[in-house]
Amino acid sequence: NLKRLEKDESFLFANKNWDFYNLLVNFDVYKDLVQSNEQVLQRSPQVNFSSLSQQAWNTPLYYQLNTSYDNFWREQGLKGSRFNAFPKLSLPMNKGGWLTFNPQVGLQGTSYFGLNHNAGFDKSDIAPNANAELYLTFLRVFDINKPLVDKLKHVVEPGIEYQYTPVFNQKDLPQFDIPEAYYPQHSISYAM
Repeated sequence: NLKRLEKDESFLFANKNWDFYNLLVNFDVYKDLVQSNEQVLQRSPQVNFSSLSQQAWNTPLYYQLNTSYDNFWREQGLKGSRFNAFPKLSLPMNKGGWLTFNPQVGLQGTSYFGLNHNAGFDKSDIAPNANAELYLTFLRVFDINKPLVDKLKHVVEPGIEYQYTPVFNQKDLPQFDIPEAYYPQHSISYAM
């Protein structure tokens, strides 16, 4: 019993890591094998460059940057490119090794260009983002004194996180997809 394939997806990616930075280049091509669909959206290439959070010069502030470039293509319909930049600043604080508070603010900037038709789209927008996390660290080291295990460290970290991304008008942006950071959020979550 042979099963017919409904789609074909081919991808190729390259990844380069440095101490604090990462570059990912991705080519992803999708083809519907059941019916011809000239409006299937391809995202190829996709380029992501990101950094780990690192200290901003000799200040208590830390910065992080995530950027991406996406080329959206299809045989018929809207096509074009998008550039995203998401810089963030944070001020991590630690008191006594057991209490950590990390407030963070960022701006998600998006720009569309090279659109094959301009159906009244505003081609760029900026959305603010705020995040704060507070957690406690309780730890205890147990002496085991066995051949394979000398000590055992037990850590419990209860925490709470607040996320805020305001609601803003996205209907003027091309609807290829919606970047994850553009979903409105106003949430509090906790973890143990």
